[in-house]
Amino acid sequence: MRAFADEQGTLFVLYRAATESIHRDMTLLVSTDHGGTFHETTMGPWELNACPMSTAYLSEGGKRVLAAWEKAGI
Repeated sequence: MRAFADEQGTLFVLYRAATESIHRDMTLLVSTDHGGTFHETTMGPWELNACPMSTAYLSEGGKRVLAAWEKAGI
């Protein structure tokens, strides 16, 4: 899991979800009201019946926030 706040105070949380024992999707939460509410987006779906170790990364470049994560074979 990785959390990051940009220059405008937008909060980003990137993590690997674990639902129904096989959905290990990379999920991004974004809050523009200091964590009061979040918008959820599935960034990278992945079906795997295991608990993978993952690294997530968030960074700001110019006026953009970039996200990166690991996935088997890619």
